[in-house]
Amino acid sequence: MNVSKIFIVILSYSILIISSTRPSTNLVGETMHKNEKKIIIFDLDGVLFKENKPAFVKKVGFSDLAKYTLRTWSTPESICLDTLQCISAQEEKKQEIPLMHRGRSMPCCIMEWQLGDKDHVQVRQELAQHIDALAAKNHFKNEQDRDLTKRILDITLNPEHLADITAPISPMVQLAKQLKQNGYKLFLLSNLATEHYDVLQAKYPEIAELFDGIIISAHVKMLKPHKQIYQHVLETYDLKPQECIFIDNQKENVDAAQQCGIAGITHKNVSKTKTELVKLGIKI
Repeated sequence: MNVSKIFIVILSYSILIISSTRPSTNLVGETMHKNEKKIIIFDLDGVLFKENKPAFVKKVGFSDLAKYTLRTWSTPESICLDTLQCISAQEEKKQEIPLMHRGRSMPCCIMEWQLGDKDHVQVRQELAQHIDALAAKNHFKNEQDRDLTKRILDITLNPEHLADITAPISPMVQLAKQLKQNGYKLFLLSNLATEHYDVLQAKYPEIAELFDGIIISAHVKMLKPHKQIYQHVLETYDLKPQECIFIDNQKENVDAAQQCGIAGITHKNVSKTKTELVKLGIKI
């Protein structure tokens, strides 16, 4: 064999070796495709909907709220949340993973309501009893503060008032619409009583229609931040965690999603959430 033939043989073997060790274009493409974020999972309260404060103030009574704030030097919302946390702290039954709302742990009856095990009437009656017990221990400055706390919780928990005191967060709803138009699949995952979900779905059907799947805690008997509810979403809709992003306004819920392999964004405002989505490769 002459030198030129030997050179050709060596060159041929070299090409074969390089071809066999280099990943094919298709395989690289498939790897990128598997890791591409295609699915956005939204929380509802605090992400897509918020309290309609003017309507809420009107229902409770501006004068009473103003006097309440001056007496306590705190917002009615804070007083109510602190009261709920106080009830939770005094309960004998302790939850392995507490239900949190704006940094406060919630009593068992709120958990049972959002799991669909109690209706709003039962929860309001139970909370009223707890509030009376706290009042007997001088938790409130006076009877007026006790009664107003009861009234605020009654209005907040009663689905008859929900449509009036809750409003969509327009920039976030618009973001969801844009993501839908750009080809992303959208899902809704919320800790919510059936009664409240039914009210919002009836009043805002166009928002519900944006989602390819809706998971409500009361429907599935599971709550965030329990990992089971995230696994339920993945298994029910055959989703891959590495392709999903979860947006929630409570960090503990986002942390739980991330422990399940889902990318998470703790929602503060629409601008920051958009920035985080872009960082994760989402086209807006």
